[in-house]
Amino acid sequence: MGYQLTSCLKLGIYSGLTRLTGERMDGMPEHLHKNNFVWESGVRLGINLSKKKNKVAETPSVPQKEVLQKEVLQQEPTSSENVNQKETVDKAETRVVEQDIKESAKVTFPVIYFTFNSIDIQQNEETKLNDILKTLKENPNMKVTVTGWCDTKGSVTVNKRISRQRAEAVKTWLVKNGIEANRITAIGNGSDDTQDADKARRVETKDNHK
Repeated sequence: MGYQLTSCLKLGIYSGLTRLTGERMDGMPEHLHKNNFVWESGVRLGINLSKKKNKVAETPSVPQKEVLQKEVLQQEPTSSENVNQKETVDKAETRVVEQDIKESAKVTFPVIYFTFNSIDIQQNEETKLNDILKTLKENPNMKVTVTGWCDTKGSVTVNKRISRQRAEAVKTWLVKNGIEANRITAIGNGSDDTQDADKARRVETKDNHK
């Protein structure tokens, strides 16, 4: 009967009866040999000293190139992300363009006033003309229309002619100071009976895209 105590240690118990025949063996007591039977029992202790290494399960190796490719793929954004980023940028640029258009649409020009029966620009009105000039230079694609008006005094024919000449006077001043003539349209609308006389004698400037 045996017991496995550990992986290296085993305990065994034995017992048995031996029948002796023939001559007595060396070292065997004489009285035992005469009885012809020997009863034996004992304990055996077995020690396993063999060096057996446990086999370690190996993890299949992954090629380094494949690992690097996976890391790169994880780091790089997907194509859909690139598309979303591009759409965001396009929308932002569109908003900027729309904002620029709105800002240019909000531009207002000062009104140039004239004295009675005159088409000459007064010196105190040149500050307003310089403001118009600055706006046109800052917006090289902008085109404007300058419109002349008169008060209700005088004939319709005369007022139509004077209003046109006042508009031409403003255009001439702007062209003389560096604005292309094809960017300015000058027209005369004659008399304006909705304003008092001093405010009726004027030239208005408007953006053609407004």
